[in-house]
Amino acid sequence: LEQMGRPGLDHASCANKALRNPALVTDLIAGLQADTARVKYGCAKVLRLVSERRPELLVNVSVEDQKLLDEIERDRANARGQGEEK
Repeated sequence: LEQMGRPGLDHASCANKALRNPALVTDLIAGLQADTARVKYGCAKVLRLVSERRPELLVNVSVEDQKLLDEIERDRANARGQGEEK
């Protein structure tokens, strides 16, 4: 999971790895609880990319984890919006 916090990480490549090895989705979901923002947001981005191509891999995500993922995505969108206003 610490790899998810690396600057310049290729999220699409990580998503492809998770698509080839769906067991990694569980690790990505666990990463939503990370203390490090880069790890948390990186996991959320990769999960979003995975869900766009194979949504069935996230069918068993708990309601709590889905809410957390939605909250992270909302926070990320808000942060981008605030940065554009400056």
